[in-house]
This record gives sequence, structure tokens and C-alpha cells, in this order.
Amino acid sequence: GTACVERSFFFFFYHFISPPVSGQNSSLFNDAYDFFGYVEGSGWQFNPTGTLNVGKGYLISYNASTPTKAYCGSINTGNIDEPVTYTSGDGWNLIVNPYASHLVVASFINANVIGSGSTYQSINGTIYLWDEGGSWTSGNGDYATRTTTTGVAGGGGHTPGPNIEPGQAFFVEPPTGATHSTVRFANTMRTNSTNY
Repeated sequence: GTACVERSFFFFFYHFISPPVSGQNSSLFNDAYDFFGYVEGSGWQFNPTGTLNVGKGYLISYNASTPTKAYCGSINTGNIDEPVTYTSGDGWNLIVNPYASHLVVASFINANVIGSGSTYQSINGTIYLWDEGGSWTSGNGDYATRTTTTGVAGGGGHTPGPNIEPGQAFFVEPPTGATHSTVRFANTMRTNSTNY
């Protein structure tokens, strides 16, 4: 079905996001201070236009207000496959929980991590979420991490829990030897728990 899902943004902070619906146009963010996509191997791409890709993450910030945006479109459900690539010197892919419900991190990693028993064997076993500190300048210290069992806070001091919020984007990295070029999101990874 179709619906609108609201998301609020704190100003002067960056957010990794993407709509948990399909068909959302980038014009929703025309009033943003910064709006970027990330292309593995090329880096940050300023002001992406057109329909936002399901499964792909974006970076956004506002500098003068704390807006609430309504993502409107068809609710994402079922299996969603997102391409991931590895280029020497990069390898980072910004992807997103594409659902309007929380995603269980352990279920996602276990289905996609390289190693015995993994379905897709396309990523390392850690996800990287933006956790910006109040005095952010630059660097990797503002990334929080989460494995199947453990979260480590970034510069903002927020320790990631076992679930990812709807529309929350995060980085993954394919390792050398990955046997698939996509990650899979599936309904079996979803939960109605808000423990994140």
C-alpha cells in the first residue's frame, strides 16, 4: 500500500537517511543545507536529483531549523537487493533499512556476511552508523559501529542497539573474497521492537 512516513532532523547535524517508501523524489530535500549521495569508488556526490533509490543511503543536514519531512509513496516490503561494490582504496557502500519498520541488525548481518552459512556472503560483519559529536570537525571518530552482538558509540556517545530505525542509512564494506555483489533485505529481518 501507500503511506506517508515522517522523519525529523536536528539542525546543524548530519544524518544518514533514505525514505522507507518507493517513488520519493529528491525535491523533498530542496531546502536542505547539504544533501549528498555516496558512490563507492567516487565518493560523495552533491545534490542527487530524481527519484531516490530504494536501498541506497543519503546524507543530509539543515542549518536553520529542525524540519519534519513526510516520505510519501509505496511502502517497501519483501526481498530488496541492493548492489555493493569494492574499489581499491574505497569499498564503502552507503545502504539503508528500506522498510517502515525496524530492522534486526543480527539478522541482516547473518544473511549477508562472508563466511560459512551466510546466504549472500557480500559484506564484513560490522555496520557503521553516523554518530556525530557536538564539536565535530572531521574524521572517523564520529562513526558508531554494530556487530551481531555489540555496539560501540561514536563521537555523539550513542551506542547502537540491536535494531535499526526505519529509513536509517549505514555503511557496509565488502571484503576481499566476497562471493556476491548484492546485499539482501528481507521481511524476516523486520521487527516491531523499537529497541535501537
